[in-house]
Amino acid sequence: MKQRFIRSLSLLVVTFLIGSCVDGGNNPDPLELSSVYVTNEGNFNDSDGSLTSYDPESGSTLKKAFGNANGRPLAGIIQSAKIAGEHIFMVLNNANKIEVAEVESLESVATIELSTTPTDFEIINNQTGYVSNLYDGSVTVVDLENFEETDQRISVGSQPWSIFRMNNLAFVANKGAGNDNTISVINTTSHTVDHTIEAGPGPQDISVDMAGRLWVVCNGLIAYDENWERDPANDKPGSVYLIDGSSATVIDSIETGGHPTGIALDNDNAKAYLLNDGISVIDMNTLSVEEEPFTSRSFSAIGYLPTQERLYVGDSRGYSQDGQALIYDQQGTAVDSFNVGIAPNGFHFVVN
Repeated sequence: MKQRFIRSLSLLVVTFLIGSCVDGGNNPDPLELSSVYVTNEGNFNDSDGSLTSYDPESGSTLKKAFGNANGRPLAGIIQSAKIAGEHIFMVLNNANKIEVAEVESLESVATIELSTTPTDFEIINNQTGYVSNLYDGSVTVVDLENFEETDQRISVGSQPWSIFRMNNLAFVANKGAGNDNTISVINTTSHTVDHTIEAGPGPQDISVDMAGRLWVVCNGLIAYDENWERDPANDKPGSVYLIDGSSATVIDSIETGGHPTGIALDNDNAKAYLLNDGISVIDMNTLSVEEEPFTSRSFSAIGYLPTQERLYVGDSRGYSQDGQALIYDQQGTAVDSFNVGIAPNGFHFVVN
């Protein structure tokens, strides 16, 4: 199962992650960059998802960093990952598990075995996590003290994808292959759905800006006819919805066209970089899409690193060969690159 971009990630204690600039309303000062992790989806049939580590200072790269640290592969397809405090949680959907490792050494801490097909994971507190389940429209409550799933399920929408927590609310994007257009808002105290927000078709990725606005990337509906041929006449275009994280209500929406898959936010310069058959630039103040794209080249993953003022993008070369990561400056010039694993789908920036 393919997820091209992993969305916004949690910002906890000493870890600054692109796509999650707000966590509980607190924003630490930027810290010195230590390392970059790239999640690589891998080939479904080969279960060869991997984690690549990259040192921006030395330029050194380790394409299978988890395997190198533990003497065994991840043995699954990576859908997403989250870093929280000292741990990185890697969600593997065809293996139905979450691998937990120390964020610096990548040594294995635990494996959370799951009874469903997971798509994303979110930290609720030190004791609790949430896992979105692709096929049964639910979120599983996970016991983080014992690293095991509980029997508690929260019913949400169709094909829940990304989860993002802000304060005592968790927002779940229900992608539904473009046939759902809802975001379930879960009260993390009672583990019940507080209410449901309507967005564009296929909400997929969630990021958050410094003002506490959630940027929800809606993939739209890619239509097919009875012979499974593309049916553009019945396509529903993608969009970006802005949601107030405190009141959990829609602020505005942006018509983007196409079928966007992910977003990276540059808060300092008020620019949002949208993966949408190339990279479009959205003015975060006016919510207008710039006429000239940042680049017309298509990518499978995106992340912005404020401390470097650099945009990281992943170039997937299909499921039979390794991909590449490129680093762009703000003028749209590629200034560096490094090799990664098969089908890169997310960037995770770790600081001291």
